Amino acid sequence: TVSAATMAMAMVNPMNRRLRCLRSVAAATAAASDAPDTASRAVRAAPSARERPLSFSSASRRRRMIRAISASALVLTSPQALMALGLNHAMALQKKPGVSLIIDIRAMPPAHQIWELKAIRAGQQQVVRLSDPDRLLVGALYGEPTDDEARASLMAAAQQLLSCHEDDFALLAKAPSRLWRGVRYSAPDHLPMIGAIADGDRMGQQWDRLKTNARLPIPRLEQAYALTALGARGALWAPFGAEVLLDMMQSIPCPLESDLLAAIDPARAMIRAMRRGSIGQAQCKISSRWVFNGNSAPV
Repeated sequence: TVSAATMAMAMVNPMNRRLRCLRSVAAATAAASDAPDTASRAVRAAPSARERPLSFSSASRRRRMIRAISASALVLTSPQALMALGLNHAMALQKKPGVSLIIDIRAMPPAHQIWELKAIRAGQQQVVRLSDPDRLLVGALYGEPTDDEARASLMAAAQQLLSCHEDDFALLAKAPSRLWRGVRYSAPDHLPMIGAIADGDRMGQQWDRLKTNARLPIPRLEQAYALTALGARGALWAPFGAEVLLDMMQSIPCPLESDLLAAIDPARAMIRAMRRGSIGQAQCKISSRWVFNGNSAPV
């Protein structure tokens, strides 16, 4: 089970594993986005990956051990892990409670409109049909509404987004359902963190040049990426972000324009603060306790 504390690590082969990795990363990220906040740590990896222990030298985490996976790329989907590793790069992530509705649709008749739903439908809220088992996910609301308020609001959103006939919606409203409450992480600008993770140590070394020349590329950790802080839009952002990351991993030109990639860059807060002069060179550097080297070995 992939929880909000997931670190998803995918083995990427550019020749024949793109779709498999895309589904794995997107599924792990969407689940992490909407799952309740827990203290557990879960790892998702390719079946052939080898487990290696990764320990923190920090005194506050000396007794902790995170099991890491040897793979050709690392994708952090957990905001908690991103902050614990010091890789949030001056981004002050916000924790907000939220609630979604999960409807069991296995008993819906074959002619029901719900089976025609093939894509995510979104407005103020969103609906997506899940499989194994067949469910409908409706979400998401922020805050802590009562159960009755949450159900009424989310069912109204489902009715509007699905445009169901009256009889079909009556059947859907009677189907077994449950509320899914949890804590979601989001950035202050309400955009996700999708892209290569910046190398804070190398940024510190090149501080003066990077601060005065916005055209210079930001140094990045090799094959280390973030796909997190999706807020209440995990079902929408996760597949999009997985496509973006797989292009980056394989050095394929991304169809997104550079300003759009910059808007979702995991290091955007630090880059803006650096160029505004609101943080110093020392604050830019990260601890050297975590490195992902070119041989796919976390050390």
